[in-house]
Amino acid sequence: TATVIKDGFSKQPDLVGRWDKGFEWGNVSLRGVTQQLKVVNNDFNVSKRGYGLGATTLCKLRGGQDSLSLAVTWGNGAGRYFNYIEGAFLDKDNRKIVTERSVGLVAGYQFKQSDTLRYNLVGGWQRSMTNDFTKFAQANGLDTGSLTGTLGQAGFQQFAINRSLYQIHAGLIYNPVKNVDLGAEYIFGRRTTLANEKGDLSRVNLMARYTFN
Repeated sequence: TATVIKDGFSKQPDLVGRWDKGFEWGNVSLRGVTQQLKVVNNDFNVSKRGYGLGATTLCKLRGGQDSLSLAVTWGNGAGRYFNYIEGAFLDKDNRKIVTERSVGLVAGYQFKQSDTLRYNLVGGWQRSMTNDFTKFAQANGLDTGSLTGTLGQAGFQQFAINRSLYQIHAGLIYNPVKNVDLGAEYIFGRRTTLANEKGDLSRVNLMARYTFN
C-alpha cells in the first residue's frame, strides 16, 4: 500500500536556466530545470534527478494591439515546477524512485477592443505518460479518486493521479476610469484519472481593483 513519507532529503540545490530573446514580432523564451530527488532513512538511501524543459513564444498581432502566446512544457520528475503533478514515488519493493513524466500545452489570445476593454481566451492541456510511475500508482490504488472508508480513518482516499486534464479561461478586463480595473472570468476544466474517472470544474471569478500610483 502506498503511503506518504517524510524522509525526503536533498543536498543539492535546484538548478534553473533560462534564455529570452525579443524580436519586432514578439519574443521567445527557453528554460530548463533539474532537481535532486532523494530519500534517506534507516532502510533506504536512494536518489534520482528530475528534469523539466519549456518553451514559450508570444506573437504580436494587429500592429501590436493583440497577442497570441503558445507554450509547451515537458517534465520527468519536475514536481512542483509542473502544475497538477505529484512528481515521484518511492518504490520500496524495487528500492528505487519512480518519476512522473508529463507534457503540457498552453495557448492564449488577447484581443484589445479599445483602450478601455480587452478580452482574454486561454486554454491549457496536460497529460501524464505511461511509465513506471503510472504503473506504480495503478498497482497501489492511487489511480482512482473513489471514496473508500471514512474521513480521518485508514483506508480513506480522496485523490487520484491524473492521466490528463484541461482548462479553458475566458475573461475580460474593463477600465472605465484611470486606475480602476473591472474584470470577469469564466473557467471550465476537466480531469481524467488513471482509472478513467472524470471530474469537471466550472467557476466564475469577478474582480474590482484600484491601483494607487
